[in-house]
Amino acid sequence: MLDDKTIKETIRRYVLEEQANLSDSHLTDPPKSDAEHEVHVELVQENLGRLQAVLATSEFAGDERFPSTTFTNNIELEVCKLFNLNPATTDTTSIEFKKACREYTRASSELWTDHLERLAGHVGPSEPSYLSGVAVAPVAPAEPTATVKKPLGPRISSQLEPFIADRNAGRPMRENTADAYRQHVRAFVDVLGDMPVDQVSYETATQLRDTLLKLPKNRNKKKEYRNLTVKQMLKLKVPDSEKLQGRTVSELMAALKTMFNWLKVKRLVEVNPFDGVIVATDSQSYASLSPADLTTVFTSQLYQPDASPLASQWWLPLLSLHTGARPSELLQMRLDDITTVDGILCASVVDDSDTGQQVKTQAGVRTFPIHPLLLELGFAEYIDELRAGEHDRVLHGIPLGNRKAGDQAGKWWNERYRVKHLHGFKEQRKTLYSFRHTFVTHALNESGIELALVQQTVGHEKSQLGATKHYDKGATMPRLFEQLSRVDFKLPPIKRL
Repeated sequence: MLDDKTIKETIRRYVLEEQANLSDSHLTDPPKSDAEHEVHVELVQENLGRLQAVLATSEFAGDERFPSTTFTNNIELEVCKLFNLNPATTDTTSIEFKKACREYTRASSELWTDHLERLAGHVGPSEPSYLSGVAVAPVAPAEPTATVKKPLGPRISSQLEPFIADRNAGRPMRENTADAYRQHVRAFVDVLGDMPVDQVSYETATQLRDTLLKLPKNRNKKKEYRNLTVKQMLKLKVPDSEKLQGRTVSELMAALKTMFNWLKVKRLVEVNPFDGVIVATDSQSYASLSPADLTTVFTSQLYQPDASPLASQWWLPLLSLHTGARPSELLQMRLDDITTVDGILCASVVDDSDTGQQVKTQAGVRTFPIHPLLLELGFAEYIDELRAGEHDRVLHGIPLGNRKAGDQAGKWWNERYRVKHLHGFKEQRKTLYSFRHTFVTHALNESGIELALVQQTVGHEKSQLGATKHYDKGATMPRLFEQLSRVDFKLPPIKRL
C-alpha cells in the first residue's frame, strides 16, 4: 500500500543511494577527454530535460518522443521497480501512485541538477533540497577493501616517434609515410585528446571515426576552418561535399590500427581497439578511356603540331598508356632504369632507398619493354638527350610530389590540363590512372595477352597460379616485347616531339 509516509521514506533512501552513486562515479570514473566529458554532459542534460518536462505535464508513462535508451523514458516503470510493485497489476491511475511518480521525478530532477553542477566544476550543496529538514538515519560504513589502482599507460603522442623509429629499424619507411602517421595521431589528439593508450577502446575508435566523417577536409589549410577547434567545426553546417571522405578516414583508421598492433606487441595495450572498425568508402574505380577519349587526348593542345610543350608532359600520357605504369612509378624512374636487355630497350621499376625510389607492393618491382610506338616517336633519342644534358629522371621536368611521387603530375593533369582541354573528363573520373586501367583492359580483352604477362608488365601480384607463382620468373624480354607489340590503340597520327 502506498501512503505518504511510505513514499517519503522510500524516496529518501533512493536519494541517499543515488546521491552517493553519482558522487562516487565522478571521483572513480571521471571523463577521460573533453569529447567524452561533453557527451556525458549532453546525456545528463537530456535526462534532466525529460524529468522537467514530466513534472510540467505529469505524463509519467513512456513518451515516444524520447528514445527507449533514455533511462527516464518511463517514470511509471522506474517507480514500480523502486517500490517493488508489479507493473501488470498496479493501478497506475490511482492518486497514490501518481504522487509516488511525482516525488520520484522531483527528487531525480534535483539529483541530476546537482550532478550537472558538479560536471561544470561548481560545488553544490551538501545534499539535495529534497532532504532538507529530514532526519536521516546513520548508515553503517562498509568494510574497507584494499584496492590497487592500475597506473595509466603512456599517452598516444609519446609513442608515435618510438613507433616510427622501430618500424624504420626493420624496413625504412618513406618520410612522407612517417609524416602521414604524425598527421593521423595529431588528428586523434585533436578530436579525442592525448589519451593514455590503454584507455582507448573500440567505442573510442568508433567515436573518432564518426567525428572525423563530420569534419571538413583540408581544415588546417582552409581559411574558414584554420583557427577553429574541433568542437566549433562540429557545430557548423558543413556540406557533405566538403566533409572528409570515407577513403581518407579509412586510411587514418588503418594507420592507427597498425600503430596499435605495435603497441600490442609491446604489451602496452591488451587488445587493438581499431580491430573491426569499418568505414564506408566509395569503391568506384577510375574510369577507363574509350577510343573516342584517346582521340580527344592525343588531338588536344599538347599534341598539336604547332605546340611547344614541356617534353616531360608530352611523354607522360604516352608512357602511361603504353606501359600501364603507375604515375608515381614513372615520375620516380631514373635514366639508369632505362637499359637494353637482350637487344630490347626496357624500363625498370625499382625499390631503392639510396635514390628514394619506392614501390607500392613487392610485385611492382619489374622490368618491361618499351612499346614499339614509343620507339617510333623517338623515346630512345629522348633518353639520349637527357643523358647528354646530365639529367637524372626520365620525366625530370615534372617535380616529384611530397606525399606521393606522382602528386604534382596528377595536379597538373587533373586540375589544369584536363579542366582546360578535356571537357567532361573530370565528371567521368578520367584521370592519369585511367591510362593504366585502359592498358590493362585493352591488353587482356582486345589484344589477347595472357593474364600472367599483363601482370608481369604492370606490376600486379600473380594470380591464378597458386604455389607455382613462386617458381615462375616471368617471360623473357623478347617474348614480352612480341606480346606488347600486339597492343594497338589505333591513335590518330602523332608528330614526333
